[in-house]
Formats: sequence, C-alpha cells, structure tokens
Amino acid sequence: MKFSFGGMMNSHFVSQFGRRTVLAATFACALPMALATSVWAERPTAPQLFPAQTLVYVRVDDSRDMKEKMSAASTGKMFNDPELKPIVDELYGSAVKLTAQMQDVIGVNLEELLAIPNGEMAFGFYYNDKKPAVVALLEAGDELPALEIILSRAEEQAANEADRTEEKIGELTLVTWKNRNRANQEVTYFIDQGVFVAVNQPDAARKLAEVWQGKTGEGKEKYKSLAENRKFLTVMAQCVGSEGERPQASFYVDPIGIVKESINASGNAGGTAVLAILPALGVDGIQSAGGSLILGTQEFDSIIHAHLQLASPRRGLLEVLRPKNGSTAPEEWVPADVGSYMTLNWDVPKTMSAIAKIVDNFQGEDWFKGRMEDAGKQIEMNIQEDFIDQVAGRMTIVQGFVKPFRVNSGTNLFAVQLKDPAKFKESVLPKINAFIEKQGRGTVPTAKSGTTGTFYTLDFGNRRENGPSPEVVRQPKICYGVLEDYFFFSDDTYLIDEVISAKEGRRDLLSDSEEYKLISEKIKQQLREKESSVLMFQRPQESLRVFYEMARDPANKQRLKDSSRNNPVFAALSQVLDKHELPPFSVVEKYLTPTGAFVTEDESGLHYTAFSLKRE
Repeated sequence: MKFSFGGMMNSHFVSQFGRRTVLAATFACALPMALATSVWAERPTAPQLFPAQTLVYVRVDDSRDMKEKMSAASTGKMFNDPELKPIVDELYGSAVKLTAQMQDVIGVNLEELLAIPNGEMAFGFYYNDKKPAVVALLEAGDELPALEIILSRAEEQAANEADRTEEKIGELTLVTWKNRNRANQEVTYFIDQGVFVAVNQPDAARKLAEVWQGKTGEGKEKYKSLAENRKFLTVMAQCVGSEGERPQASFYVDPIGIVKESINASGNAGGTAVLAILPALGVDGIQSAGGSLILGTQEFDSIIHAHLQLASPRRGLLEVLRPKNGSTAPEEWVPADVGSYMTLNWDVPKTMSAIAKIVDNFQGEDWFKGRMEDAGKQIEMNIQEDFIDQVAGRMTIVQGFVKPFRVNSGTNLFAVQLKDPAKFKESVLPKINAFIEKQGRGTVPTAKSGTTGTFYTLDFGNRRENGPSPEVVRQPKICYGVLEDYFFFSDDTYLIDEVISAKEGRRDLLSDSEEYKLISEKIKQQLREKESSVLMFQRPQESLRVFYEMARDPANKQRLKDSSRNNPVFAALSQVLDKHELPPFSVVEKYLTPTGAFVTEDESGLHYTAFSLKRE
C-alpha cells in the first residue's frame, strides 16, 4: 500500500510543504468519563480530534516541555560543558551553513525551522470511506509567521499544477489544493489558535474542522474520537510512568486493523483470502501496540515504555512467543567491564512445537518434523536431539570492544545454557567441527589451547587482496565452544578470553559491579515483586568511547580530510576537528550513566521498559 500526505502532494510538493496497575486502571476508567463530560472549553488535543478508527498515531505532547527536559538531561548538560560547547556550537553553525540554500526554497533558515514547533505535534493515519487519510497537527504558537512563510512558498510551487479553493466551516477557513491532472490528489488545511491541521481528504478535513469547534453530534451520530478507542486506552494506560508521570511523546498502532482496512479498501479478492487466514494463524490476536517516552522524572533522565497488547488465550503464531520467568542475574563468567549485557529466558521447546503446529496445519501432519530431519541429514546432525532438546531456556548476549579501536571494534558473545553440556561437548561439538571442515573453504577449526573449557577458533584472515587495512577494519576470528553448562559463540576471541579470565577469577564480575547493582535495584523496584523474562544492562559510554577516540586519532583525522574533498558534510566535520581539539573522553564520560531495560508478561500482553539514570 502506498499513500502520500495529500495524494496530490507529489514528492516535489511534499518537499516544500502494583502502583502501575492502579494508575493504569484509574487512567483507563477516568479518561473516557472525563472526555464524555468535556464541553471542549479548550481546543481538542490530537487524541480528542483524531477519529476512533485511527490506525497509526504519533504525538509529542508539548515540544517546548520536551526541549526543556532534554536540555536538563545529562546529554543536554554535556553539550553545554565549557570544554565541549565550542565544538557543539561550531558543528551547529556548520549545519546552518550547509542548509543555507534551504532558505531560498522554503523562506526560513534551519534555526527558524527548528523553532516552529511550539506545543503539540501529532500525526495520524486512518481510512475514511475506504480511502487512506493522513492527518498532521502542528502547534506553532508565536512562531506561526514562520510557518505561514513556508506555506506561502509551498503554495507558490503548487500553483503550477494545482488549483486553490477556500470554504468556511463554522468559524474556520479551509484551504484545499487539488491537482489539475489527478483528481484524487489533494490536501486541505486550516489554521486556528496558532495550530496547523492538514489532511489529504477534504471530507475528512471538514469533519475534523467541525470537531475542532466542538460540533461532535449526538446519539448515534456522535463523533467518536481516538480517546474513546478501548484499544488505544488500554495501551496508553500501560505506558504511563510508575508515579503517574505524563509522557512527552507517545505512539499507537493497530497492525491488524491496517491489514484489514487496506484489504477492504482495495476490493481485491485475494485479500479476502488473506483475511480468512488471519484467524487460522492466530495473528488476529495482536490487538494493538503502543509506547511512550517520559523525560526528566525525579530519578530518571528518561523512561521508555512499549506494550504489545495480545488477546488471551493466545493461538497460532502468538503461541510462538514463549518468554518465561527465570534468573536474570549475570552468570559467574560475565566480566565487569562489558559494554552491554542482555539475558533472556525462553521456552524453546514450546516455541518449536507452536511453529510445527502452524506449519502442519497448512502442509499436513508431521510435515515440519520431516523437513527438520531432512535439514539434519544435510548437515549430518540431528537438529532436534543435538540442539533443540539441549537448550535449557536461558540465552545471554554480551558486547565488548576490541582494542585498538576500529570501525568494527564492537564484538558480541552469544551464550546458550545447555541441559547436558558433557553430552554436547562429546558428541555435538565434533559434528560441528566436521561440518565446518567439510565445507572445503580452507578453514579448519583449531583447538584453543591452555584455556578452561573446550573452545575452537576459525581464523579467516584478510581474504580480499584489496580489502580494508586491518588498522581500519578488524578481521574476524570466530571462536566457539563449551564452558561449564553454556555453549559460546563469538566473532572474536577477545570476549571468550575475557569470559575465561572472569571464570578463573582474574577479572571482576559484572554481578559485583556497583553500576549493575544500581540498575538491578531500580528494576526490582519497578517490577514490584513481578518476574521478568528479559533483562538488559548497558554502559553507553563504552560504545561512544570507540568513536570518540577514533575521532581524536590523527590518522583518522587525515582519512576524514581525504574523504571530504567531494563531501561537504565530511569537509565541515574535518574543519571543526582541525579547529578544536577534542578534550579527553573523561569530560564526556562524567555525564553518561548506565541504562537498564526489562520485559514482563501479563494477561494483557508483553511490556518493555527501558530507563537511563540521572547523573548526580
């Protein structure tokens, strides 16, 4: 499905133009009651304006509040650090210069353009009379003159191929632009109280103009807004702060609604068949999804919520989603200085059983099992016995950074807990080695000597004669094997060595790290005795350190200068780095804090929460 903002708006025109549960329940019950008794004393917000059948919704509650909170956050403070501010200002000035031609086209410069949002911003998508409708709302407030300049320039361009008409809806003036050659390409907008509202359908715009003025009808004809949509309310209720904080930004999507409405609008007979398959696959149980961003709370710089609302009981593909509660504490081999750590508890046998059930429903009994057996014969292994039956249910991913720092210094280690590690080491590892050797690509697994556990390495070297220099791009050296009850795999021996050192007591453990303990405690407070299936811990400074130190490297500065001859962006960046010496990374690091995230499951679906701490 393809649609554009306005239909008539071809690409040229567009380019111009626990406590949580109580709070959630209270929010869900009180909001529709409050809306029902509202007399629209003030202009409607986007959820009150957009129709109940809205399928996609994105909103910034107040851009001014959002800017203020972002400035007060650790990153905002970092950009204002005396040692960094001159560099940031220089980069911003370069961006303004690079976009100077924009003013000739739209009438305002970059700084004026970024200043236009002065309150609420929202975007919505829905179907109106089986036609896709796109609506945008932008509150400009005192910056409305700048927005009007942009509209004036856009209308000058549109006049070459479209006709302009006006009509009155109550006290509002609706302006419509319609393509002379394509009748279905048009856009209508109105401006009131410093707010710009545009829709790609005149009929939809007329209805929104009436609602804007409080004319919502009565009885069966009463207008139902998105704020009265039960799916929307349920998801948004899950995405408020644990202390009732109001989100600065939010989104909502009804994926199955999009599929159904697009098929109904197309009138395609094949689409009807797709609709019939949805219940069989169980995907019609995906009711909606949504999320929010909350900034500047008492404890956190930011909190992100995302909720996948699922029907119960779950059928078909939804049975594949099998997170389970389990330990999320770092294993006794995770080094303390990792860049990030994620652990997941998953019921793999039930997931595979659900997949087999779905496939067999379409292909016949035991079809999936047969294909698995065929695949196993190809690699001379029994996929079910050697792999699936061995998975205990816990998987961990650790990220580290290989020195010296290069563009791909980041390396990941994947670890899968085994039910019978001795059997896996004795019977499965040799099969893996034999399969690799049989590929005949000149790479032979080499036993990694002098280490705890059983590991093998694959050294591919630099096989491209004209490939990048090892000084710029790290060459992979795959390592895999078994240590205690885990199977490990990594694209570099670095993290394997770190894991072994941690296990042998030569490295501090993440579980003993004060940063991890702080994040873990915050997660426990938010879970309020609930269980979590997924836990994530990250030190953003570790990934940033790589690129920061690379930017300070004289050799990399020269490479950037060499690449900037025909690239104005690289040229501007190179000039800034030549003019200003980057301070030591410690200046940046002092503003960065660890982040955490976790996933929970309840009768309403799956919920993801991520947060970053405030720097004291």
